[in-house]
Amino acid sequence: MCVAAFESVSATMVEFARAAKREILVRDAARDLAARVGVHLEGVTGDEMGVIGALAAVGLRRGGHDGRFIWLAGVRELTGTATASWLLAHTGIAAVETVDGRGVPGEARIRVDPWPRPVLLNDRAILLVRECLEENHANNDWELLPKEAIRRY
Repeated sequence: MCVAAFESVSATMVEFARAAKREILVRDAARDLAARVGVHLEGVTGDEMGVIGALAAVGLRRGGHDGRFIWLAGVRELTGTATASWLLAHTGIAAVETVDGRGVPGEARIRVDPWPRPVLLNDRAILLVRECLEENHANNDWELLPKEAIRRY
């Protein structure tokens, strides 16, 4: 478990987090960094391996461009179809976009099944969608980017 005020997460922590995605790091490195920058880091399992991921998760969140939201107000309850404007007004989603950054019109009908997984891009919760495939159209213009593609974020 890692607890830190957002503003106190240093550039060094962000770099540690990015390194954790590329290479194998050790628990002592995570503990040493946490002690140096003054954040709370605690192992909560038997071998305390989670301290590396916990510290990295905090750094990646501060970096503003990495990760998925597993909980966001109003998102897990979604089923069926919703318009982009409704999603923006009633959930914690900041924008509905394609992978190349094009915004989706407010009146666009989006199939929100299965459970939407917004991603963190430019410090905002972005719901990534694609145009509906012909066989999936059923009165929807857009559908969620598949879970496999979302994992890249």
